[in-house]
Amino acid sequence: MDRIRFVTQGDQRILLLDFTNCTAQEVSAIADQAPAIVAQEPSGSVLVVADFSGAEFSRNAVEHIKIATVFDRCGAQVFRPTPELIENAACPACQSSARCMAI
Repeated sequence: MDRIRFVTQGDQRILLLDFTNCTAQEVSAIADQAPAIVAQEPSGSVLVVADFSGAEFSRNAVEHIKIATVFDRCGAQVFRPTPELIENAACPACQSSARCMAI
């Protein structure tokens, strides 16, 4: 089964990220793949749904998810942020540090 795939609901095309029963390492790996797929679509046009049923998490896995979730907010760009950038980034939900769990 593909862990990242497009599905269609009615007229809406949705990018499904399937994290079901994944280890924390698998969660990180899947999250790291998502931006490259989103980059192939028009900026701001991708609706993403993620299923985390039974998935395991670590602080590192959550950091990878955060990076993937904010990826297309300013237009699609594939980049690997430095640890300093991650540490000093502001959460879009509450404007606190990237350690915030709001996203």
